[in-house]
Amino acid sequence: MAHSKPPHHSSASPEFDLPSLSSEPESEVFSSGVATSPSFEIIGSSSSGNVNKKMKTEGEFNQEGPGDEVHRSISVQDQLMTGRKVAQRPSIERSESLMSLTDALKKQNIVDEEITQAVAGCDDEKFVTVREKVSKLKKECCPKHRRRSTTPEKKELRRSLKKKCKECKDCVAKHLEAMQISQEDTSEQLDELEKLKVENMKLKSQLHKVFEANMKWQVYDSQRDHYVATLMEQLEDLKEKLQQAKSSTNLDEAAQREIDKILLASKDKVTAIEEEKIQLEDDLRKFKQLCEQKEQRIRQLEAQLRERQGGDKDVVEALKQQILLCTEDFEAERRDRERAQGKIFDLETELQLLRRQLEMYEGEAVQSMNSRRQAALEGHAYCPGRTVPDDYDLEEDMDEVDSLTSAKE
Repeated sequence: MAHSKPPHHSSASPEFDLPSLSSEPESEVFSSGVATSPSFEIIGSSSSGNVNKKMKTEGEFNQEGPGDEVHRSISVQDQLMTGRKVAQRPSIERSESLMSLTDALKKQNIVDEEITQAVAGCDDEKFVTVREKVSKLKKECCPKHRRRSTTPEKKELRRSLKKKCKECKDCVAKHLEAMQISQEDTSEQLDELEKLKVENMKLKSQLHKVFEANMKWQVYDSQRDHYVATLMEQLEDLKEKLQQAKSSTNLDEAAQREIDKILLASKDKVTAIEEEKIQLEDDLRKFKQLCEQKEQRIRQLEAQLRERQGGDKDVVEALKQQILLCTEDFEAERRDRERAQGKIFDLETELQLLRRQLEMYEGEAVQSMNSRRQAALEGHAYCPGRTVPDDYDLEEDMDEVDSLTSAKE
């Protein structure tokens, strides 16, 4: 009975089958189901230590790991030592070692199935190559090679399985890291999209303000043009009145020269006002064109913003700079218009002063003419022999009156 081999030691016994790797076809393993997120979490995150524990058995799997794995390997070694002491025959030792190897291969098969289920639904090239290598190893471990398998082949198989399992774990860990990075990128893109929406609302509000300011300036320009036209009409009326006053009264040369000087000065000022008005109108036209260009640019930027919706920060900064330039140009235009309005107000005040001076000179000229006529009539009354006054004497009398009035002034 000691020399007879136990039935489970036979090479045809199912306990020696390395089958646990080839117990189901490759198509069933890889098509059993797509790896879901829980399977990835089991392998890639919290259960990576358990996978390492399952892979590390006996002396070939002794690496740095938890205490359970060390205890397990020690228990297996103790069992082997007790078996060797009890049964010192080579056949019994071989059967015990084969049993331990079978258990290790079964455990490795469980780990392999878990990793296979985890990477079954992945399309990455690394996972595809790993699946091909695992299927190749399963084919090598099919039943027709069981009887020919020797201990070195089993060791080589264990080493290859260990290596492939490590590659699988590394690939799964990399895949999980890539998924985490993609989730972080998605959250960042959503934050950037919200920021772009806020910036778009701000740009729209600024554009609305620019439109309102432009409408106000258009109304102001129309009112200013109307006011300048009324001023020109009043100036023409004053010129006509001045011509009528010249034709009705014979003013002396000094007063005429003064009036001519005032008129020339007022004409020069009026021409200067007209030239400045033309310049301001040209500037206003340019500013309007610039505003239209800026508005068109803002619309283009909004269109680009709607098309992209996920642009980088440099584009947003460029849009901000362009909006800032538009607002600065608008502020400069407003300041120029305010200066033009101030100049127009100054010119209006000067025109009113000129008008008052003109009215004052006209009143003084009429008053002096009436006084000279009255003096001439009184001088003629004291000359009873004269029926018609002498022109020369009348002029002398008028010169005396002028000298008296000038002395009074």
